[in-house]
Amino acid sequence: MGMEGTHPDENGDLLVAKKKKDYAPRQPTDIEEHDILAAMARHTGCSIDELGGQTYIAIFDRYITDGPGFAGPVAVIIWGAGPEWVTSLKYDWEFSHWVFAAEMNDG
Repeated sequence: MGMEGTHPDENGDLLVAKKKKDYAPRQPTDIEEHDILAAMARHTGCSIDELGGQTYIAIFDRYITDGPGFAGPVAVIIWGAGPEWVTSLKYDWEFSHWVFAAEMNDG
């Protein structure tokens, strides 16, 4: 399911980014976009179609918090209602799917 090119190493640890370009966001594949919207549908109780509107999605494959905490893929959605509507999701390796992380609506 999605997440091509990002995998834990043999110890289950995520591969560590070595260069600044490794931290750059990328566009999701069609499968990843569907999986991310499906995660939002699970979170909101809406269908994918009901989420509607234009979405801008970026994936940061090698996100790492400043201190001990989360390391792994993070998806950021900027909703078509405006840049004030932002949602983040993280990839859950145990269950192999995206899960809701946080939401901001400053509009």
